[in-house]
Amino acid sequence: MAPNEYVTASTSIEDSCLAGRALGWQIREGLSAEPDVVILFLSPHYEHQVFLHALKQTCRPDMLIGCTSMGAFTSYVQGGGMASALAIRSHEMLFQATIARNARADVAQAAEGLVASLSSADKHPTMQRTLLLFGNGEAGKLDALLSRLLRLTHGSHQLLGMYAGMNTHYHMAVLYETEALREGVVALEILSSRPIGLASLPAWSPVGSPMQVTKIRDNTVLSIDDVAPLSLYRSQAEAQGLAWNAGNDEEIMRFLLNTPLGIDTGMGQHICMPCAHTLADGSVTFLELVPLQGLVQFMRAPASVVVEATEKMTCSALQYMHGYEPGAALFFEGEGYRPRSANDFRLELDAVQGALGLTPYGGCSTRGQYARVHGQYGAFQRHAPLICIFPR
Repeated sequence: MAPNEYVTASTSIEDSCLAGRALGWQIREGLSAEPDVVILFLSPHYEHQVFLHALKQTCRPDMLIGCTSMGAFTSYVQGGGMASALAIRSHEMLFQATIARNARADVAQAAEGLVASLSSADKHPTMQRTLLLFGNGEAGKLDALLSRLLRLTHGSHQLLGMYAGMNTHYHMAVLYETEALREGVVALEILSSRPIGLASLPAWSPVGSPMQVTKIRDNTVLSIDDVAPLSLYRSQAEAQGLAWNAGNDEEIMRFLLNTPLGIDTGMGQHICMPCAHTLADGSVTFLELVPLQGLVQFMRAPASVVVEATEKMTCSALQYMHGYEPGAALFFEGEGYRPRSANDFRLELDAVQGALGLTPYGGCSTRGQYARVHGQYGAFQRHAPLICIFPR
């Protein structure tokens, strides 16, 4: 028997209970026994708890985690109103799932609680350690949590995290067993005797002239160059020859996600800030704090560059496997990073599959994702696609 078994599954059935059962049956049929863990990406239009109960009763995983998604996909299908999952049963990997419910109120306590649940360094000292996190983007503190986790674990774990996705009609949630939580961070620790390949490669570049943040309130930017940010976004859209429909919230949010704000680090690089929502006064709230007086520029990622970067990223993750065959992969892409047309996005997914060969993958679109691989201290890739490849 193979040391690891994987199955990717998906459903677009509208009824939450039937959809959960359908996904569960696909998982049961694809594995020799009950899965150790199911990693789920769920459209926010589903009744979350109904879906989770149906899924768990049908395939009975030891652990069930995940998040809501702005768009789920597998090697075979993609869609905005569906659910997808990667289920794993392993004879060599060890898993531990936990949740920090107070991440928004106290990042330090949340990080300490997560670290306390991790396996001791004295146990399985030769196994590689990876930590997968799903956070609620409304908290806006996943980056601070990841940085603190890096310090507390002394760099012992690869880290990858992402914000749960939503749209203007539905709120985001992280998923833990049969709970769907508006607050908190869900973590899955993975210990593996063989390498897990992790890579992230951004393709953003600045457009337009540098600007200065002149007024903020918490995570909300009130003015840039003493002008309401939404007015500047509108000018940027018009400069690109795009229509700006002030009454279409979905269209405006789509443009903001496709044109994130990049903070100039002063070292020739920009940190992309994922957008959370807009306010009636023209201000914009971001998932993280944008520094007052900081220099910023709008960022763009041309479709051709995204596809090329995605292929390079996947090849880089395969190199981290050190010659071991891949068994399955998780691929995450930011909604704003996605090429504008459905065909361009298909080319991005095809680039992943082309590099993976016959290896199946599942994943979703998020509001922003983060990664830290071994050998990289304190430097997170932000708001860029990332891939995690498991050994066969």
